[in-house]
Amino acid sequence: MDKQSYLDNPRHVLIDQTWGWGFGGSDIRAGRSYGSLGRLQLLTLTHILGNPVANRNRRFSKNAMRFSVTPYIGGNVFFPCKVRRPRATKRHHLGNHTMKNTILALLACLTVCNTATAQVCRKQSPAHTVALLELYTSEGCSSCPPADRALAGLKSAAQNDQVVPLALHVDYWDYIGWTDRFAKPEFTARQSQLVAEVNSRAIYTPELFLGTRELRSWHGQLDSAIGAVNQAPARASIVIEAGKPSGGKLAVSIKTTAAENATLYLALYENGLSSNIKAGENNGVVLHHDFVVRDWLGPIALPAKAGDTVNVRQLTLPAGAGTELGVAAFVRNGKGEVLQALALPLALPICRG
Repeated sequence: MDKQSYLDNPRHVLIDQTWGWGFGGSDIRAGRSYGSLGRLQLLTLTHILGNPVANRNRRFSKNAMRFSVTPYIGGNVFFPCKVRRPRATKRHHLGNHTMKNTILALLACLTVCNTATAQVCRKQSPAHTVALLELYTSEGCSSCPPADRALAGLKSAAQNDQVVPLALHVDYWDYIGWTDRFAKPEFTARQSQLVAEVNSRAIYTPELFLGTRELRSWHGQLDSAIGAVNQAPARASIVIEAGKPSGGKLAVSIKTTAAENATLYLALYENGLSSNIKAGENNGVVLHHDFVVRDWLGPIALPAKAGDTVNVRQLTLPAGAGTELGVAAFVRNGKGEVLQALALPLALPICRG
């Protein structure tokens, strides 16, 4: 948008039918953490300040000054913000003191409206490598509940961007007598792929993978293993932006920056689940689950050349989904190494507003 078009837009700041101030609505970007606003561009501040002579005979109209800003995603959403009309010391002169008060009033209004426009369900990966932990489990496996509880115990580490835990329920124990409602054949195939990559001889549950590393002795060692991964700088960056659920789908935009041939994976996960098991090895037990993968997309090929890539995808929401959903993304290179991982909990207030 050129400057004149910007000034001609009746949604921006009006001063006595003359355009003066414009906060760069087309240049606002959501910042690093949970959509807080980053840099602003004051496009037309000099329209008044830079030319005081031209504005010497302007009076503020009875209409309070209004301004609006545009968030990075979600289209043009404007938040009018009223500012108390300053009184000029003389009818035909807007003094420096009044102008100073005007600036302070606008900045105060920006602070108020900033909170409203920052409501973007968005998250960016940190500078360090976030560990990816995949648990292959089943409700038909009597050895799995301790591993399920260990994964649930990583909620604090997940909130602190130390680890992205994912529980993928496999279907090969369903024949015992209990059909796991969270199991999918693609999760069994994913486990077989990882087992082949690490040259393991067995497929079993519970089985954990930390990136490309199989964790056979994981009891009491998860924290140290995750911490070791966090020591390495990230070799890719990820930004997740989630829209509003609609028609059983959730639209997500994933921006990735990778310096080598890589693939992207997406997962929709859910916390706070439970099942009353009525058959099989866990008969009579109520099992509680967190980080359960409900939908899975990937691999999605990224360009061979380094640079930014944006993938817009639709994740399928499970029937009867609760409020504790989240979106996870991770990037792997051709060797299977996890370059970066990130999780965006949709239960955050900023994602529910």
